[in-house]
Amino acid sequence: AKPETKPVVRGFEIVAKISEGSISGVFLVNSKRSNRAVVMKIVRKEEMVNTSLAGKPMVDQVKAEIKAMKEANDAGLPVAVLDRVFHDSLNVYIVMVRLSSRSFVFSLLIFL
Repeated sequence: AKPETKPVVRGFEIVAKISEGSISGVFLVNSKRSNRAVVMKIVRKEEMVNTSLAGKPMVDQVKAEIKAMKEANDAGLPVAVLDRVFHDSLNVYIVMVRLSSRSFVFSLLIFL
């Protein structure tokens, strides 16, 4: 088995992998900008474009996930606090403020 490599994201230090999906990985990371632990979901663009779920393109699923988090934030719901979304040529990065472990597990169940 080939050793697993951690992704490199400028401005963040990857601490640990939390989970892995078919098109993404979720990581505990340290934000160098704010010096705090956050959760980052890294979605691989190539897989996102070429994969569907229940007949819906994954691009639509990812957009819906980001929209749902923004709406939850706007409504003051303590599900997942979206910090920011950015991308490069390979990936989309969804950064969320780390919640308490109980709230965090609940948010993973909803959004993954």
